[in-house]
Amino acid sequence: SLSHQSGWIVIVFGWGLGVAMAVYAVGGISGAHLNPAVTLGLAFVGDFPWEEVPSYILGQMIGAFLGAVLVFLHYLPHWKETEDQGAKLGVFSTGPAIPNTFANLFSETLGTFILVLGLLTIGANKFTDGLNPLVVGFLIVAIGISLGGTTGYAINPARDLGPRIAHF
Repeated sequence: SLSHQSGWIVIVFGWGLGVAMAVYAVGGISGAHLNPAVTLGLAFVGDFPWEEVPSYILGQMIGAFLGAVLVFLHYLPHWKETEDQGAKLGVFSTGPAIPNTFANLFSETLGTFILVLGLLTIGANKFTDGLNPLVVGFLIVAIGISLGGTTGYAINPARDLGPRIAHF
C-alpha cells in the first residue's frame, strides 16, 4: 500500500488515533474496555466487578479476531502480490527487534503497566469527558514512541493474540 515504509511515527500516531476513535465509539456503552490488561487492572483497584471480567475478556478476544478478519479482507488484494509471510504477519501482530524472550516480556509488561497506570490516572483526573479519549490516544502514542521500538508494543493481549489466531 502507499503507507509501506512510512515509518514508526506514522504507526504510533495511527494506532493512538485509532484507539481514541474506538474509545469515543464505545466508551459510553462498555466503558471502552478494549484490553484485557485494562479490564483486569480496573478490577484489581475495585473499579470493575470481577464477575464481569471473563465475559469482557472473551468479548475483547472475539473483537480482536473479527477485526483481524476485516483487516485481512481489506489487504487481500495487496497480499496476492507478495509471498512475504513476515510482511503479512506484521499487519496482524507485533514482532520484536531482537528475539530475547525475557527482554521482550519485560518491555511488554512495562508498557502495559504504564498504560493501565496512565488510564487510571486519566480516569482519576477531571478532564472533560469529551477529551478523555483523545488523551488516551496520546498515551498510546507516548508509550509507542518511548517504549515501543523493542517489540512493536502490543500492550494488549487481545490485540496481539486475536489477530495472530486469525492470521493462521
